[in-house]
Amino acid sequence: MKDREIKSTIIVLFLLSIFLFALIYFIHTKNIENRFDKALENYTTHLQSITTNNTVINLDTKILESSMAEIMKNSNDLLSFWFAFLSVIMIVFTFAGIFINNNILSESKDNLNDIEKLKEKIETYKEKIQHYELDIENLHLKIDTETQKKYLN
Repeated sequence: MKDREIKSTIIVLFLLSIFLFALIYFIHTKNIENRFDKALENYTTHLQSITTNNTVINLDTKILESSMAEIMKNSNDLLSFWFAFLSVIMIVFTFAGIFINNNILSESKDNLNDIEKLKEKIETYKEKIQHYELDIENLHLKIDTETQKKYLN
């Protein structure tokens, strides 16, 4: 019964962590999407102003560079998030595996001890059976001798 409670607790914790990471992921993705849209909007606005004016304005190119830098930062943020997410999932599975493995190992040790005790009991029962068999043989011999004495008398 205790083993089932432990396994169900691990499953609940794992599902809870998946749910929390899904929630964090969706919030993070929405944030990056909004930042990306804003950076792309700035990029296209300043790109249009550069092409329509046919002059390269220093301010517009700086804003264009910052927009590109923001796009790259957003991409790096998304990659970092996924690596962190996968790392946490691996850690959860590792701890769950270690915990379950330890439970299986302790159950196996308990079962081995029970088997050893049963072997000892079987050996004592074998000895008792052999003793009873000897007693039965002796009893048969006694009966045979008693019967022979009766016939001889």
